[in-house]
Amino acid sequence: MKRFALVAMLVLMVCADGVVRGAPTTTQEAESDVRSFELTPVAPPTPALKYELLYPYYQSIPGNAAPLYLDAVLLMMPNAQDVAEKAWTAYEAKDTKTFDQLADELDMPGTFDELDQAGRRTYCDFNPTFREKGMMSLLPHLNFFAHGLEMSLRLRAIRQIEQGRIDDAIVSLRRGYVLADNINEPVLVSTLVSALATRWMNDAVAQLMSDPRSPNLYWAIRELPPRQTALRRAWDCETSWIYFQSAGLKRFATGAPLSADEWRRILIDDMAPLYLVIDNYDFKNAKTTAHPDPIKDASADTLQKARTAYAQLHKVSADDAAKVDSAIVLGEFYLNEAKVAIDNVGKLRVLSYPQLLPRLLQVDSETMAFKKNNPTNPLRQFAATLHKAVWTLARTDRQTAALAAVEALRSYAAANGGALPKSLDDVTETPVPENPVTGKPFEYRVENDVATLSDTKSETPLTYTIKMRK
Repeated sequence: MKRFALVAMLVLMVCADGVVRGAPTTTQEAESDVRSFELTPVAPPTPALKYELLYPYYQSIPGNAAPLYLDAVLLMMPNAQDVAEKAWTAYEAKDTKTFDQLADELDMPGTFDELDQAGRRTYCDFNPTFREKGMMSLLPHLNFFAHGLEMSLRLRAIRQIEQGRIDDAIVSLRRGYVLADNINEPVLVSTLVSALATRWMNDAVAQLMSDPRSPNLYWAIRELPPRQTALRRAWDCETSWIYFQSAGLKRFATGAPLSADEWRRILIDDMAPLYLVIDNYDFKNAKTTAHPDPIKDASADTLQKARTAYAQLHKVSADDAAKVDSAIVLGEFYLNEAKVAIDNVGKLRVLSYPQLLPRLLQVDSETMAFKKNNPTNPLRQFAATLHKAVWTLARTDRQTAALAAVEALRSYAAANGGALPKSLDDVTETPVPENPVTGKPFEYRVENDVATLSDTKSETPLTYTIKMRK
C-alpha cells in the first residue's frame, strides 16, 4: 500500500480491483456491519439540539480551517499514530489495561484545542495543486488526519465514555465529525478518507449509545451531512483530470487545433508519468514491460476508425483524412473515446444510491472492456471503475442512517414504557430514516423483546440487534 505522501490521485484508476492505493484501510472494510445495542429508554433532550455533533452557526468564526488543522498535526505528539494504532489493537483484543494506558497517552491539549478552533471556521480549503499538477498532485495531510487526528479522537471519545465523561466524549466526537466533513478536497480519494473518518466516529457513537448514561442523539445524528454530497462535488473534478494532466488537451478543448508534434507530446510525454504508477511500468526493464507506442503501435483497424471519425467530425473526404498525420487523427480519436468512457461514469453522479449502484456495475464492466480492448490509447487511464468506491460511501451513509434509526427506537421505548415498536411505522415523533442504499425502509422485526434492524439485500449486509434495559 502506498501512503498519501505519494501520488494520491492515482487511486482513482485502480478501483477496478477494489484497492484504494494510499488510503487508510481497515480489515472491517469488506465485512458486514453487525452490532448489538443494549439501550436505556431515553427521549431526545429538551432543547432538542442540546447535544450537537456539528458546531452551531452562532459559534462559527470567519476564516479558513486548513491552517489550523495543519497546526494540529504539528502539535500532535511525534509517535501519536503509532500509539493510536497500538491502542486500537489493544481495544479490539479487549486488553483494557493496555488500552487505557495508551489512550491516556493521547491526551494532547494543544492539538485538541486547535481542532476545536479549526472546526468553528466557516470554510476549509487546503488549496491543492490539481490544476497545476494534475494527477501528480500530493495530499500528504490525509494520512496524518486519518491515522493521527481522527484515530486519536476516536480513541479519546471511547476512553471518555468508559470514564463516564459523556459530555467530553460528545465534544471529541463533534471535533471528529467536523474534521471528517472538512476533508473535502473535490476528489474521490479525499471523499473516501472522509467516509472512513465518519465511520470511525460512528463506531464511538454506537458505543456511547449503549452506555446507560447516554443521551438520545437522534437529532444530532440526523444532522450529519451524507457522504453522497461530497461524492457529487468530487465527481466534478474527476471528469476533468484528463485536462488537468495536459495543458495541450486543455487548449484543444477550447477549440485550438493541435499539430502532430503537440499530439505526440500529449500522448507520449504527458502520459508517461502515469504509466509508472498506474500500469507498474518499469523504465529499467523496458524490453519486457514497455508500454505500447500510441501512434506506431496502433492497429490498422484503430487507425482506420480514427480516420473515419476524423473525416466525419471535420466534414472532409476519406482521401483528405488519409493525408492528415496519424498523430493528429489518432490523438483526436483517442480523446473522444476516452471522453465517452469518462462521461459514461460521470453522467451518473446525479443519481441516488439505489439508481447509481446497479448502473455502476454495468458501467464498470464496460469501462474494463474499453481499457482492455484499447491498449494503445494512453488516455484510457482516465476512465475509472468506481462501483466499489461509491459503495464505500453508500455503506457509510447507511450506517449513519441506521444509528439514527436505533435512536428512534429508543425514543419510542421512552414514550411507551420501555417497549419496542412492532413496526417502524409506529415510530412517529422521531421518524426512522430510510435506508439510503435501497431507498426503502430498513428491514425490521421483534422477537422475544429483541429488535433486529437490518439490510440483508445489499452487497454487504447490516444487522443491528437492539434490546431495552428494564
